Amino acid sequence: MAMGAANVNYVEFEVTRALEWLTTTQSDQRLAACLTLKELALNAPTAFYSKTSQLTSSSSNAATAAAIGHGGSSSEFLDHIFPVLQDQQPIVRACAADALSQCLKIVMSSVL
Repeated sequence: MAMGAANVNYVEFEVTRALEWLTTTQSDQRLAACLTLKELALNAPTAFYSKTSQLTSSSSNAATAAAIGHGGSSSEFLDHIFPVLQDQQPIVRACAADALSQCLKIVMSSVL
């Protein structure tokens, strides 16, 4: 299915908003962000990848980024998703793991 420019802009907007919500301390916003990111990664992988593959060099997750082939940099997605994997709420942690899994599937398919 071809995506029009409006759809790509919508996906980029929603990914940006979800990444912002990952940085909050409220578990309900983190949960919504994880669910949104997982579904966008599943249903719009190209637009999701183009938005989340932008690298940041000042990463606390440089080892993880190096493991997936990004040298000493990582994406904003990786920087924000790892703290959510330690959330108080088990459902938030599970959804964050699902979102990370979906993102890694996209990365692996783009590498191969």
